[in-house]
Amino acid sequence: MRNKIIGIVNAKLHDPEPFAEDCGIDLSGAAAKKLDMKKDGSTQVKIEAISTKK
Repeated sequence: MRNKIIGIVNAKLHDPEPFAEDCGIDLSGAAAKKLDMKKDGSTQVKIEAISTKK
């Protein structure tokens, strides 16, 4: 995931269904902290596949 302002976080997407209706994904606490979004609770990110290997 990429946040234009903060940077890039590589994360494994286990379940793409979010808990809230208005968001695309639900991040782990560690990924949210790296994107500096723990305080606000949400941010816009760009999701890019780097591998489809299982």
